[in-house]
Amino acid sequence: TDEVSKVAVYTSMLSKNMKNVLEGFDAHYTKMSREGKFEPVQVYGGSIISSHSSLLRDSIGLFDQPYNSKDTQAAEEWDTKRDLNKIWNISSIQSKGYGPDNTIMLDAEARKIRDWPLNSRLVEEFGAAQVLLGDEQSDQHLQGLLKFLLNVFAQAQQGKTVPTILKNEELANSGNGV
Repeated sequence: TDEVSKVAVYTSMLSKNMKNVLEGFDAHYTKMSREGKFEPVQVYGGSIISSHSSLLRDSIGLFDQPYNSKDTQAAEEWDTKRDLNKIWNISSIQSKGYGPDNTIMLDAEARKIRDWPLNSRLVEEFGAAQVLLGDEQSDQHLQGLLKFLLNVFAQAQQGKTVPTILKNEELANSGNGV
């Protein structure tokens, strides 16, 4: 299979709390895979993802509170914001070649990613209510996000950097009111 991307989980939560969330996610999709309800996804290069693999086991890592920085502009004194340099400075991350050119970060809170405009995109929050509703608007949002990410990955496979891709996308969308 073509390796299109690796996933890292970046959170303001404590890792012990986030692991519970990921274990629940993994358990749900593992059950769907066993029951044949996991819908195969075709990715760039023609590869097919036909079963779920563990986010906890197969991700680059779980980066929790210590990998964030204090947000001095936020309303609460305990608020944090993302600090990608803390992740990029980890020797195991560097040895795998991850850095500013191939990292994209998604977050539902603009203030948390404001320092990284060339490596981030703001997305709508997708919580338990949207999952339970399974409404068409939520599905369209996720399909749009998937299309966006596959486009980024396809361009990265052609040698473009994430900052270049996101900057070009921003310029392309600025003329049509998006």
